Amino acid sequence: MKYVDIIEFMYSLDYRWDTTDFESIFSKAIRELRGLTQLDSDRKAQAYLNRGWKLFIEKHEQEVKANQYPTFNILDYTTKSIQPYYKTIKKDDLKIIKIKKKIEKRHILLKYISEELTNREYEALGCYLCYICDSSKVFLTNSSDEHGIDFVAIIPAYSKLHIFPNSNKQLKIVGQCKKWGSPAKRDHVDLLRRSIQKIQDTSIHIKKFIPNWFFQEKGNIIGVLVSNSGAQSGAIQSSIDYGYTIANSKDIAQAIVLSSPLELTSGEIIENMMTYINKILEK
Repeated sequence: MKYVDIIEFMYSLDYRWDTTDFESIFSKAIRELRGLTQLDSDRKAQAYLNRGWKLFIEKHEQEVKANQYPTFNILDYTTKSIQPYYKTIKKDDLKIIKIKKKIEKRHILLKYISEELTNREYEALGCYLCYICDSSKVFLTNSSDEHGIDFVAIIPAYSKLHIFPNSNKQLKIVGQCKKWGSPAKRDHVDLLRRSIQKIQDTSIHIKKFIPNWFFQEKGNIIGVLVSNSGAQSGAIQSSIDYGYTIANSKDIAQAIVLSSPLELTSGEIIENMMTYINKILEK
């Protein structure tokens, strides 16, 4: 049995259960993903408990390191007790309460993005990400383009401190947004880098695929790679070396729910996202 896909599936489940027992949740994930009876899934969960717990901790640490609000908090490492993150927020501060209510909706949006979006819609999701970041201009490249670029955009570069002035006040985004079944590799980051270099050199060939306004606008170019399945360590290190941003579907889901009005339901947030994506695809 593979363990990683079971842990990943745990994060896509509707986890609004009362139990905090990792083994019970682990068994539920095995049962739903493998189609087993409860008796068989309980046996599997018990047999692979230590391995599953180790992978769970690794994923939890990855979320924290990536500055994501974790899906779960670990209440007790010895008893393997866990709880959805939003349930562990106890502060009465209004700002924290709002964040809690928004994060409650994240797993529903994440499940929709991961399971319902087509490959082309996922590429357009990169444009929506720029839109919620207050982009002034955004462009989705043709699906047949071979340069490893799915979207370009202009987004504001804010600095509240006078000691770090930004004369351009904007960033030029060159991004790739792929619904790969496996983590992004170093080669994917290198391809994005080569494409950005062609843009910087105003290559005649690449100007056929990128709108003129992108070359005319001022601002530093930032590479963005969004991968549904995350990225391998080599890709992450390359992105750090080049000053690029790597994100996964959970990053996108979190950005969307946090930028959405508090009163919107998960369904309404999804509807707004798809309305924008469909509009972009019609152009």
